[in-house]
Amino acid sequence: MNDAKMIKTLGWAMGGALGLIASAAHAGTAIQTLNVSANVNSVCNASGTATDVAFGAIPAFLASPQSQSGTVTFQCNKGATVTLTVSNGSNFGLGATGTLRAMKSGTADYISYHVYQPTGATFSSCAGATTDWPAAGVSVSSLWATGGGANTIRLCGAVDAAPATGYAVGASYLDVVTVTATFP
Repeated sequence: MNDAKMIKTLGWAMGGALGLIASAAHAGTAIQTLNVSANVNSVCNASGTATDVAFGAIPAFLASPQSQSGTVTFQCNKGATVTLTVSNGSNFGLGATGTLRAMKSGTADYISYHVYQPTGATFSSCAGATTDWPAAGVSVSSLWATGGGANTIRLCGAVDAAPATGYAVGASYLDVVTVTATFP
């Protein structure tokens, strides 16, 4: 092969190689990042069936307090901030004292009663319960601090000893309270 032809072939080969290198130099990547996010709000649902606070038969001259408990169950998500309120019922202050809830008979006679806050971290024991559940509410958030799901909360009811005149005879006494879970 003559020198001129060889230089021309070499030039052609080098030009092609340089073209490939130039093409590779123009190839590249561009990167963007983005966040993937979500917000989860506190959520609670009433679950299961509530168990009434049913005192049953109370002697007219009840000598010492009579206790009975009921339950409510709420299902909340993990970390939910929950305040539980127990309403004052329909007859608040109409019984023996102006500061207690009261059951009413059909003849407008009343028996005062308490709904005490349960004791213990799980709000499930009535042993030693003596603090009336305020209508303003109590934080029960600790029940869902480490896990979500259903939790049953006990309502500790108590009727004090009868007054010296005794309780009036009535077919039945009744009051209705509403238990509300409030969460932001």
